[in-house]
Amino acid sequence: MADVEGFREEATRIIHSLCRNLMTQDTDANLCEASLITLTALSRNARRMCTRYPIFERLCEIIDSLMSTIEERKRTLQPLVGFFAAKQTTTRGRPLYVISREQLEYLVEAGFKRRAIASLVQVSDSVIKRSLRSYGISIRGRYSSISNEELDNLVREITDGNQTLGQRMVQGHLQSLGHRVQRQRVADSLIRVDEAAVAMRWCHSIRRRVYNVAGPNSLWHIDGNHKLIRYKITMIRIFNKLRLNRLIK
Repeated sequence: MADVEGFREEATRIIHSLCRNLMTQDTDANLCEASLITLTALSRNARRMCTRYPIFERLCEIIDSLMSTIEERKRTLQPLVGFFAAKQTTTRGRPLYVISREQLEYLVEAGFKRRAIASLVQVSDSVIKRSLRSYGISIRGRYSSISNEELDNLVREITDGNQTLGQRMVQGHLQSLGHRVQRQRVADSLIRVDEAAVAMRWCHSIRRRVYNVAGPNSLWHIDGNHKLIRYKITMIRIFNKLRLNRLIK
């Protein structure tokens, strides 16, 4: 019941925080959109909790009512940011990049996605897409073809007795068993196996905090990097948040 009470407290905190922001700040389309995204996630997890704890049905009604109010407010506002499609100004382009088949096969076997491969090779995503198509290499074909029922049984065995296991840990466990499954399929399977456990893990996730400093030198950050420790090299960075913000601006 501690996890249930923790979810209730987290949901209450989120709702109070959103209401406070909407009342104290200048309401614009961006703020409404951010609030709706947060409430959508909260509503989804609250409904998952309802599958095991019906007492959360009232919470779902409150969230739906708040979302309706924000959506009505959003319709009366104009968006602050406009999005425009990019247009090609010339038909000429750079020479084609030549990427070997062996290199692509190695990266695909290592589990890299298309965008990650493009970042490593330092080319665009479309170049990798064309190269994979020309060589007949399929990233989707590397995944396991087990059915959803078989996947649910495996996930149920893995998470039995430990409801804190998330999709990354379950995905790694499946891979150790010889099943390479897409991340989305693992997430969907966790929801089918135990929706309430997914909701309780969500309420304990780490959230990015926003804070302000009183002035220069009032708060300093220190960060260490030990990736080169094998060569007896360590890197330490120290910087002041206020000065860093001014440099970025």
